[in-house]
Amino acid sequence: MASEFKYAEAPPAHGSPLASPWADLAGPAADPNAAPFRLSLLGNFSLTGPQGPVDLGNRKLCALLAFLVSASSDLLSRETLTTLLWGSQLKTQAQQNLRQMLTRLRRALGDDVFATNDNALQVRPGLFYCDAVSFEALIQADSRDSRKTAIDLYQGAFLSNIAIQEDGWTDWVVTQRQKLEDLAVDGLIQLGEEEAELGASTQALELANRALAINGLREDGHRLIMRSLAAAGRRAEALKHYDQLAVRLKRDLNVEPDSATTTLITTLRRARAQDRVAKPTGNVAPTAPRTSAKFSQEAVPAPEIVSGASAPRLHTPQVLQETQPSIAVLPFHNLGGDTSDDYFADGVVEDIIVSLAGLRELLVISRTSTFAYRNRQVDPREVGRALGVRYVLEGSIRKSKTSIRVSTQLCDTETGASLWGERQEVPLGDLFEVQDRIVRDVVAGIAPNVQTAELERALRVRPSSFTAYDHTLRALNTINNLDRQSFLAAREHLHEAMTAQPSFAMPAAWAAFWYIIWVGQGWSDNPREDSNTGATLATRAIDLDGHNALALATYGHLRSFLFHDYDSALVYFDRALAACPNSSWAWILSSITLSYIGRSDDAVRHAEHGLRLSPYDRNLFLYYTPLSIAHYSNGNYEDAVKWGRMSVAENPTFSACYRYLISALAAVGRLDEAHEVASNFLKLEPDFKLHLYEQTLQPFRHPEIKARHMEHLKKAGLPT
Repeated sequence: MASEFKYAEAPPAHGSPLASPWADLAGPAADPNAAPFRLSLLGNFSLTGPQGPVDLGNRKLCALLAFLVSASSDLLSRETLTTLLWGSQLKTQAQQNLRQMLTRLRRALGDDVFATNDNALQVRPGLFYCDAVSFEALIQADSRDSRKTAIDLYQGAFLSNIAIQEDGWTDWVVTQRQKLEDLAVDGLIQLGEEEAELGASTQALELANRALAINGLREDGHRLIMRSLAAAGRRAEALKHYDQLAVRLKRDLNVEPDSATTTLITTLRRARAQDRVAKPTGNVAPTAPRTSAKFSQEAVPAPEIVSGASAPRLHTPQVLQETQPSIAVLPFHNLGGDTSDDYFADGVVEDIIVSLAGLRELLVISRTSTFAYRNRQVDPREVGRALGVRYVLEGSIRKSKTSIRVSTQLCDTETGASLWGERQEVPLGDLFEVQDRIVRDVVAGIAPNVQTAELERALRVRPSSFTAYDHTLRALNTINNLDRQSFLAAREHLHEAMTAQPSFAMPAAWAAFWYIIWVGQGWSDNPREDSNTGATLATRAIDLDGHNALALATYGHLRSFLFHDYDSALVYFDRALAACPNSSWAWILSSITLSYIGRSDDAVRHAEHGLRLSPYDRNLFLYYTPLSIAHYSNGNYEDAVKWGRMSVAENPTFSACYRYLISALAAVGRLDEAHEVASNFLKLEPDFKLHLYEQTLQPFRHPEIKARHMEHLKKAGLPT
């Protein structure tokens, strides 16, 4: 339908207006006990009537009622409603759908729920109590008690569980949601300021954290946290909170803290300096550190706690600017000649920078620092000297009527040499999809090539000059060979890395993965203790950098594989993918857990996407094995055999891939091959017994997949 959507409109001029018998009455009831129906729109949609919960059974029916009640004091034209929910359909079909929906609502709620004519309708006032309508009225009242009541009503984002693919609906929901979120944050901060004035710093902190859980970038909420911490005698935490805020603002918005925030932090720093001068020196016993101020939407990781109601913390990444590889992505040249296409080239560069930064393996120079090189041909060595980076990515984009051609080149700034280059031509289509594809492919080429170059550099360094990053690279060079002695040497390198730089998350995360392999290969004499050690290392990495996708995904896999805590694992995989959507590691490891719980189609998609993100990985067996597991759990046994064979060919010492290859071969009746693979597997794990495996490392939670996996292993002749 071509008509423009309006949130509420009068009936068209050619129609007779609705003479409502309720015209002088209010909208939804203000008292929940005074209305027959209670409608909850804050958080998930729910409807309760005189007899209990009412299940309307249809998302569009729920959406229609939510819209009508939200605008119950207005006359709503039928054209408004059809455009809202059926805007993509023909007009006659949309009108028919609306008539059917109104009839169903009358059957469910009573014949007098609406007053209506041919052109418009209105919900009967007083029939519904709506939490969103009451919240909006109460939060803007002068009374402090009213604002408190409103905050108690706010249980989540407006209609968070109703998604309808219509532009009119999306526009309305997004507008309503943003308005109510802003009101909630304003109210929480105002109440927090009032508590702070009363000297109730704990209550002020709680309210500020609730506000920031809704919008983590509100500086007035962060200022309230800093003032409350300082008032509680926790100035060091207030200063740390400011540092975390500055990092977050720069990363997410590319802005500095505003003047009110910088003025506050200057005052707090001055006060802390005066405190230090006033304190006597001497031997003081160390005290346990306080918990840092909490904000953002990230849960604090711990082996025994996965989620909770308390407001979460932001973890500031600790990076090694003097040792980690750094890269500058220069503005891409627009070779098409049309300056109106500059925005597309800039968007590609911006997305590449964000994606590389999310990998946490590179220090990425901000786009504003490289803007001076726009439309210039420069020597990579010059850029390296000017910006202090080891690598430069440069490129060009040429857009035609049918396609977009992108050329990229990764250069070493010490030598000026090209390390990697690629040309790709993408058919012209949806520009956002094209941009995403270009960014994905470029990032997939950069990361492994930088790591290879860094490893070659590290191998040339004398051991006495090793940095934490050098030790980590040395460990990664041997950890996946799965030669037991080399594997033990990898642990020593990771230990040296953590000792040299305790604030570096990367070696702690890889050390956790080391323990996953150690237990999974059957090498551990004390699997329970080693599993707990791995969990401790993973949570340590997350504490150091709460946005580190490697750490989050590794901990998720550890919880799933070693502890069979699948629900917790999924939480951490979600966090890993939110932190870095282009992390191949997060995609590939999450695939394994999805296989374990029977979400096999999702598992295949995750594994395939992970491989697509890292097609040049030096350890492809770690990508092929999850694909074999995913296809096995999905019943695609021939595909499971194919990927299992490829994994064994890449690394014949990785015992995990054998178990699924054996099962898949038995499943398709190729028992001679299954027996042969089983024989090779037992050379790697001579003490393997099916009953012990079932009690410990058998990973499948889905009962049907677990049963056939054990049956197939038994059928292949593995010892019971």
